[in-house]
Amino acid sequence: MKHGLPGLVVRGGDNDYVITAWAAKHGNEEGIIILNDLALGELFAGRAGFEKKLQDQGLVDVRNIPTDEEVRSIMTSHKRAEWSGPWLTEYPWERRNQPLSIL
Repeated sequence: MKHGLPGLVVRGGDNDYVITAWAAKHGNEEGIIILNDLALGELFAGRAGFEKKLQDQGLVDVRNIPTDEEVRSIMTSHKRAEWSGPWLTEYPWERRNQPLSIL
């Protein structure tokens, strides 16, 4: 099976998926964001679109992580971000920056 980005291959029924890991920073924290290849393609049209979305969400130094060793290194970091995990449509700092609405 050939995929454009390195990741963990997961089989679900008759389908194979690649789970990609992305390092990113916000403030003084570094975290890992994971996303499957189906979402990467359908939601973001690939790597460049996803990297731009993360940057639009306030993350910097966004990069795909090609090795398990690097994932483990970031996950054991003392400053590992609490927001690490699956990609979120909205991160905590984005909610804080929204104007209040009056009902």
